[in-house]
Amino acid sequence: MNRRAFLLGLAIVLLLAGVGLSLRDILMPKPPPPPRTVLVATTDIDTYTVLRPEMVERREVAAELAPEGAYGELGEKTVLITTRPIKEGEVITRDAAVAVGSPWRPARMDLEILSFPADFDKMVAGQIKPGHKINIYGYHVGEEGEGAPVTLVAHNVWVVDARTASGGEAWAATPEPAEGGGPLGLRGLAETRAAPASIVTVAVEPEVAWKIIEALGAQKYRAWVTLAGPEPITPTPAPPTPTPPQVAVTPAGPETPTPTPKATPSPEAAPQPTATPTPAVTRPPVIHVVLVNWMLDILSPDPETLKLVPTDEKDYTFDYFERELTMRVRNPREIKLWAERQDQDARATVTIDGQKGRVWFKPGDEGVIKIQLVEGADEATVVLVDGGG
Repeated sequence: MNRRAFLLGLAIVLLLAGVGLSLRDILMPKPPPPPRTVLVATTDIDTYTVLRPEMVERREVAAELAPEGAYGELGEKTVLITTRPIKEGEVITRDAAVAVGSPWRPARMDLEILSFPADFDKMVAGQIKPGHKINIYGYHVGEEGEGAPVTLVAHNVWVVDARTASGGEAWAATPEPAEGGGPLGLRGLAETRAAPASIVTVAVEPEVAWKIIEALGAQKYRAWVTLAGPEPITPTPAPPTPTPPQVAVTPAGPETPTPTPKATPSPEAAPQPTATPTPAVTRPPVIHVVLVNWMLDILSPDPETLKLVPTDEKDYTFDYFERELTMRVRNPREIKLWAERQDQDARATVTIDGQKGRVWFKPGDEGVIKIQLVEGADEATVVLVDGGG
């Protein structure tokens, strides 16, 4: 009897424990996992489109509703390109957008990868970077090559890599903290030098790759690269070569003897006017200026008239069509800034406040940067770098 009572009591205890556990799950459910942040398209996006911040927004969704592989943000150093159309409101996942430059991605997107060289002053002063959208022009110098002097080879193609002439990675000059420091424990700045790009790698459709190879290889065009605008370019066709008029030929009839005219003295030939030679067309002098990590204010000339083209957050480039450029600059910051030249183009001289090399500006200081083409040169590229400490 005692054994049966014990077993019955044990069964009741186990039953009550099971009921208690069940009621706990009902009355005290587990907290849901925290929501996830995902990227959502704010507009319809076509295939092979580089994602920009205005195309997407971050939203929080329940963790169970977030698709696998969903992106949470646009990274600063990673450029994403779509592999298929994306609808407005769709969560952007890793199968819908991939990183530009991934070696195996373009094959999945039916694109070919090829590289070509160009002088760095023909590549927006060497500031081309992965993710940029570029136009590729071909040009001949003198009598070299075949075809028109200038032609549009390809437009709106994506850059997946940019290298220096030696094959190294191109980068912008940015001051790096140096080891050690001064008496107050402040760390100095180690010098770094800019390495402009002169070899571009692009991802293009097979037919575009054929055109690039044909133009830059078989037809011996040289490459000139520009940053592409929002509108596609329609090249202007060359005017057709006029066809000489056809002269109707009348069948000859039977020969009729023609009397020989008497010789008459010919008058003295009148002097023919001498053709005036057409003067050769000369192009204006130009200074290509590249500003890297630029934080100094340009007081004169007016920056609007210089037409600065931003190539990165603090990088700019512009062309100045004179033999001499004098820029007055000012340090608007509360720290000391320095400026110096970092190129090796011997066709131009550069002085900063009358000095060569690095010049420091205290907060509020003004100075003069003077760039001048040397005698006999009509073009040069100057790279100016700015930093602080």
